[in-house]
Amino acid sequence: MTTKGRVYLLVFTLLGALAIYVTWLLASAPTLVSQGGANSLVEQEVRLRMARVAHQLDAYRHDHGELPQDLDQAALAEITDPWGRPFHYKRSADDDFVLFSTGPDGEADTNDDIRRDLSLDADSDAQALAEADQEKIRSANARPGESR
Repeated sequence: MTTKGRVYLLVFTLLGALAIYVTWLLASAPTLVSQGGANSLVEQEVRLRMARVAHQLDAYRHDHGELPQDLDQAALAEITDPWGRPFHYKRSADDDFVLFSTGPDGEADTNDDIRRDLSLDADSDAQALAEADQEKIRSANARPGESR
Protein backbone atom coordinates (compact mmCIF):
# COMPACT_ATOMS: atom_id res chain seq x y z
CA MET A 1 0.00 0.00 0.00
CA THR A 2 1.32 3.42 -0.86
CA THR A 3 1.85 6.22 1.62
CA LYS A 4 -1.08 8.14 0.13
CA GLY A 5 -3.30 5.08 0.59
CA ARG A 6 -2.24 4.72 4.24
CA VAL A 7 -3.05 8.37 4.89
CA TYR A 8 -6.53 7.96 3.37
CA LEU A 9 -7.09 4.79 5.42
CA LEU A 10 -6.05 6.57 8.63
CA VAL A 11 -8.25 9.60 7.91
CA PHE A 12 -11.30 7.46 7.12
CA THR A 13 -10.72 5.30 10.20
CA LEU A 14 -10.56 8.38 12.42
CA LEU A 15 -13.66 9.87 10.79
CA GLY A 16 -15.51 6.57 11.30
CA ALA A 17 -14.54 6.47 14.97
CA LEU A 18 -15.66 10.07 15.38
CA ALA A 19 -19.00 9.29 13.72
CA ILE A 20 -19.55 6.35 16.08
CA TYR A 21 -18.71 8.51 19.10
CA VAL A 22 -21.06 11.32 18.02
CA THR A 23 -23.85 8.81 17.39
CA TRP A 24 -23.36 7.28 20.85
CA LEU A 25 -23.30 10.72 22.45
CA LEU A 26 -26.51 11.78 20.73
CA ALA A 27 -28.20 8.50 21.62
CA SER A 28 -27.25 8.75 25.31
CA ALA A 29 -27.94 12.48 25.73
CA PRO A 30 -31.62 12.04 26.69
CA THR A 31 -30.63 9.52 29.37
CA LEU A 32 -27.95 11.82 30.79
CA VAL A 33 -30.36 14.75 30.86
CA SER A 34 -33.20 12.75 32.45
CA GLN A 35 -30.86 11.46 35.16
CA GLY A 36 -29.47 14.91 35.87
CA GLY A 37 -26.11 14.26 34.23
CA ALA A 38 -23.13 15.69 36.07
CA ASN A 39 -25.36 17.58 38.51
CA SER A 40 -26.78 14.27 39.72
CA LEU A 41 -23.27 12.96 40.34
CA VAL A 42 -22.35 16.06 42.34
CA GLU A 43 -25.54 15.73 44.37
CA GLN A 44 -24.71 12.09 45.07
CA GLU A 45 -21.27 13.15 46.28
CA VAL A 46 -22.86 15.79 48.55
CA ARG A 47 -25.23 13.19 49.99
CA LEU A 48 -22.39 10.74 50.53
CA ARG A 49 -20.33 13.34 52.40
CA MET A 50 -23.38 14.30 54.47
CA ALA A 51 -23.93 10.63 55.32
CA ARG A 52 -20.33 10.45 56.56
CA VAL A 53 -20.80 13.57 58.71
CA ALA A 54 -24.14 12.26 60.03
CA HIS A 55 -22.53 8.95 60.92
CA GLN A 56 -19.78 10.77 62.82
CA LEU A 57 -22.36 12.96 64.58
CA ASP A 58 -24.26 9.84 65.68
CA ALA A 59 -21.00 8.34 66.95
CA TYR A 60 -20.28 11.57 68.85
CA ARG A 61 -23.78 11.44 70.39
CA HIS A 62 -23.18 7.83 71.41
CA ASP A 63 -19.80 8.63 73.00
CA HIS A 64 -20.79 11.91 74.73
CA GLY A 65 -24.50 11.44 75.41
CA GLU A 66 -25.49 14.44 73.30
CA LEU A 67 -24.85 16.05 69.94
CA PRO A 68 -22.06 18.61 69.61
CA GLN A 69 -22.93 22.31 69.64
CA ASP A 70 -21.23 22.73 66.26
CA LEU A 71 -19.18 20.73 63.76
CA ASP A 72 -15.92 22.12 65.21
CA GLN A 73 -16.65 20.48 68.53
CA ALA A 74 -16.88 17.08 66.78
CA ALA A 75 -13.80 17.80 64.59
CA LEU A 76 -15.98 17.67 61.46
CA ALA A 77 -15.68 21.26 60.27
CA GLU A 78 -12.96 20.35 57.77
CA ILE A 79 -15.36 18.15 55.78
CA THR A 80 -16.75 20.30 52.99
CA ASP A 81 -19.20 19.94 50.14
CA PRO A 82 -17.86 19.50 46.58
CA TRP A 83 -17.78 23.29 46.18
CA GLY A 84 -15.34 23.59 49.11
CA ARG A 85 -17.87 25.10 51.53
CA PRO A 86 -18.58 23.74 55.02
CA PHE A 87 -21.84 21.98 55.74
CA HIS A 88 -24.48 23.80 57.77
CA TYR A 89 -25.41 22.05 60.98
CA LYS A 90 -28.12 22.85 63.52
CA ARG A 91 -29.25 20.87 66.51
CA SER A 92 -32.99 20.49 66.82
CA ALA A 93 -35.07 20.37 69.99
CA ASP A 94 -35.79 16.64 69.69
CA ASP A 95 -32.08 15.66 69.98
CA ASP A 96 -31.71 15.40 66.24
CA PHE A 97 -30.01 17.65 63.74
CA VAL A 98 -30.35 19.33 60.39
CA LEU A 99 -27.45 19.08 57.99
CA PHE A 100 -27.31 20.76 54.58
CA SER A 101 -25.14 22.13 51.81
CA THR A 102 -25.87 25.52 50.29
CA GLY A 103 -25.45 23.97 46.83
CA PRO A 104 -23.78 25.53 43.79
CA ASP A 105 -24.87 29.11 44.55
CA GLY A 106 -23.39 29.07 48.07
CA GLU A 107 -26.44 30.79 49.59
CA ALA A 108 -28.59 29.24 52.30
CA ASP A 109 -32.34 28.78 51.96
CA THR A 110 -32.44 28.75 48.16
CA ASN A 111 -33.83 26.12 45.79
CA ASP A 112 -30.46 24.48 45.16
CA ASP A 113 -29.75 23.67 48.82
CA ILE A 114 -29.15 19.97 49.41
CA ARG A 115 -30.48 18.76 52.72
CA ARG A 116 -29.98 15.48 54.48
CA ASP A 117 -33.33 13.76 54.58
CA LEU A 118 -33.96 13.27 58.28
CA SER A 119 -36.26 10.36 57.47
CA LEU A 120 -33.23 8.38 56.35
CA ASP A 121 -32.21 5.95 59.01
CA ALA A 122 -28.75 4.78 59.95
CA ASP A 123 -29.12 1.69 57.72
CA SER A 124 -29.56 3.87 54.61
CA ASP A 125 -26.51 5.95 55.51
CA ALA A 126 -24.48 2.83 56.24
CA GLN A 127 -25.50 1.31 52.90
CA ALA A 128 -24.47 4.46 51.01
CA LEU A 129 -21.13 4.51 52.81
CA ALA A 130 -20.52 0.81 52.17
CA GLU A 131 -21.29 1.22 48.45
CA ALA A 132 -18.90 4.15 48.20
CA ASP A 133 -16.19 2.22 50.01
CA GLN A 134 -16.66 -0.76 47.68
CA GLU A 135 -16.32 1.54 44.66
CA LYS A 136 -13.07 2.94 46.06
CA ILE A 137 -11.76 -0.59 46.59
CA ARG A 138 -12.66 -1.57 43.02
CA SER A 139 -10.96 1.56 41.70
CA ALA A 140 -7.84 0.93 43.75
CA ASN A 141 -7.63 -2.70 42.59
CA ALA A 142 -8.09 -1.89 38.90
CA ARG A 143 -4.91 -2.23 36.93
CA PRO A 144 -3.59 0.89 35.19
CA GLY A 145 -5.21 1.28 31.78
CA GLU A 146 -8.01 -1.13 32.69
CA SER A 147 -11.52 0.25 32.59
CA ARG A 148 -13.99 -0.59 35.34
